[in-house]
Amino acid sequence: MFHKIHMKNISSLRVVDKLVSQSREWRCGDTVQIVLSQTQRYYPNYTTLFVCVLDYLKKIKKVQIVLAGVNSYGRRIGINEPFNVNNLQQHMKVTDRVIEFHDQDEAYKITQKYIDVLLESVVCKEGVIDTFEWCIYEILDNVFEHSRAEKGFVMMQLLPQQHRCLIAVADAGRGIHKAMYEGSKESQLDAERIWRADHAIEYSLERGVTSKGKNNQGNGLFGLRSAVEINGGSLLIHSGRGNWSLMNNETRKNYMENRKIINDNAHTTLIDWRLDCRNPVDISQALSSKFSNHNLIEKYEGEEEYIEIVASEIEKASGARQSSAKLRIKIENLINAGAEVIIFNMKGISLVSSSFCDELFGKLYVKLGKNNYKKKIFIHNANPTVGKLINIAIETRIKTGI
Repeated sequence: MFHKIHMKNISSLRVVDKLVSQSREWRCGDTVQIVLSQTQRYYPNYTTLFVCVLDYLKKIKKVQIVLAGVNSYGRRIGINEPFNVNNLQQHMKVTDRVIEFHDQDEAYKITQKYIDVLLESVVCKEGVIDTFEWCIYEILDNVFEHSRAEKGFVMMQLLPQQHRCLIAVADAGRGIHKAMYEGSKESQLDAERIWRADHAIEYSLERGVTSKGKNNQGNGLFGLRSAVEINGGSLLIHSGRGNWSLMNNETRKNYMENRKIINDNAHTTLIDWRLDCRNPVDISQALSSKFSNHNLIEKYEGEEEYIEIVASEIEKASGARQSSAKLRIKIENLINAGAEVIIFNMKGISLVSSSFCDELFGKLYVKLGKNNYKKKIFIHNANPTVGKLINIAIETRIKTGI
């Protein structure tokens, strides 16, 4: 049998739920055509959930699903076929793409790729990058620790002009409600607080609450919620027939009694959160821990007490102003994360452009101020010509400002 479905936008939970409802008519061997030629909006959160649900329906229904009329943006984000972190080519952006992952190793690789692109794209206040790294890996890891799904799907979107970072993670596992119910049999969970999906989600966000029993700390969702609250971001969770949200410092929960779920083993979960990179946040504070977390600085400093930017990285950034801006943003983020000294090793670099010097050193000087710049930024092994170009760029930028 042939089924045809038209979708104007993938921008709400209702759209995904409609697909689940229509799938009840599909039978093994059927062909399903989903027409997306009129689709104008692909919201990252519901697009990620859509791809997740579609992948699961293909497997359990054993039908042929054809997406027709997909525009260039839809193809680029992977609406036809999600990307795998191991197959992403080096030049490919990792943002605005639905990426599937199958284990903790792939979850870790995705986390590191996201950190790298955030580091060069948006200036983040103190603690934001370390907090982001902890949160993203915890939530990706939850797919295997709690949902029992075979795979998960994630999409990251950066809005540099708004200084915001958006992350959506979806899986077709058993859902938070069922995980909490089954976990209550071997732990000290309060059974009265998990009688309904929305209450179970709310309960799962509390410190130390977990579906894994006594041997699991249960700080993943709690840490995420706390970090979002401190940062002033937003958090949305859809799981089974429940949803919960934190927005503008207000929390809401809702029970969707008539929502169609795929089956008893696939309630599906979507976790969507947004961080404001302009607001500092400390993950140790979010976790109520006395231990500080400075993974970013430890990664770049190593055993030294300074961070060295080597010639190869400088040469890579000197090709165009956009590349120079990425390096400058990275330096700003490292300083905001606690770096005390940044050394630019110019050995082997015979010449650089005026635009490179302006974008990197000129703007850094103005942004940091004279005293901070001289305390933190050091240029080693620059030949006289390069040194003079840097000084001219700084003098000119002081006059013009940012």
